[in-house]
Amino acid sequence: MNLPVNLLNVLFEGRIVAEQPLATCSKDLADTRRSSTDPLPIPSMTTGKGVRMYFPATGLRGGWRRALHQLMREHLIALTGNPTPLTLNEHYISTIGGVKGSGEANKASVMHIAKAREQNPLLSLFGAGDAGSLGFVRGKINIGNAIVADEYADIAAVHFSGARSDEFFRSPEQTKYLSEDDLSKLLQQGLANRARSKIQNQIDAMKRDLKKFKDRSSDEYVALNDEIKKLEAEAKEVVKASEASDNSVGMPLAGFLAIPPMVEMNHKIRIVQATRIELGAFLGALRQFSANPLVGAHHNTGCGEISGTWDVYSMGAGERVKLGSVTMGFGHFVIDGDVLKEADDEFAQLMRSGNFSMAAPTLE
Repeated sequence: MNLPVNLLNVLFEGRIVAEQPLATCSKDLADTRRSSTDPLPIPSMTTGKGVRMYFPATGLRGGWRRALHQLMREHLIALTGNPTPLTLNEHYISTIGGVKGSGEANKASVMHIAKAREQNPLLSLFGAGDAGSLGFVRGKINIGNAIVADEYADIAAVHFSGARSDEFFRSPEQTKYLSEDDLSKLLQQGLANRARSKIQNQIDAMKRDLKKFKDRSSDEYVALNDEIKKLEAEAKEVVKASEASDNSVGMPLAGFLAIPPMVEMNHKIRIVQATRIELGAFLGALRQFSANPLVGAHHNTGCGEISGTWDVYSMGAGERVKLGSVTMGFGHFVIDGDVLKEADDEFAQLMRSGNFSMAAPTLE
């Protein structure tokens, strides 16, 4: 089968697997917690079959965009011999879609944008909010959320928590490696932290009483609020005098929830009016990503690894034709199907030829 120059629509339909726990939480989601001591939540959405956890499209899109940026930059370095071939602005255009400045945006024509798409498949696929002189460029790729599959609906998020301990209080014998001055400082900091904790308990109790007042202009409210401020200043002085840190060395670490390992998530990717090179570019991004397929947060505790398998279709009016399939894992990437292999080869040829550009687009 020969792939046409333009595809009305390409659909990747399959599943992403959480090979390790997946954790992610936006600021807005974190702010929904009742208390700052509650674990950071995992996103969830209401579907026609109930509430489902999901991994957000933004986390996947960012990882795949950066992978394509890295791939194209490596080819550019090899072709030019220049280890720093991109300006700061060009890095931002490729990785995050640019940073909008305060200047007036130029009016780019359809021809200018078409030329930029032909020269830079990354820009054409992922778009940019501020692509230099072109301004806004709409991306062709639509990456969906990875939604936990129905058969895993009853599985709850896994809760991770922990604490940071002071090594010298955990293993007192370690103090023999401290000088007399540092040992004295350690003792002073320990006393200061205990004193600060006692004062903080008083402050917390008084703040609870403060919330009971309906009239904030009353003399009692003002007096109690002033007392709280005095105690807060006293706690700061205790810490300052001992040269202790504002945060105790030994402290509980913020907990978080994560999608459990081995959970499968339904996933779709659409590429609208993709050329063969653009389709090949996305396949190249997935291959590059497979070298380190991590998304989300808490990578240093083993979280974030994913794998994925998608069937790929060419979508037409009232029909779809299967083009092949793609499988991706850690250090593993397989393309099946002649059409997809043709697109992959065509993009690879473009990279080897050097007939592409990652420069900031202009109107020339």
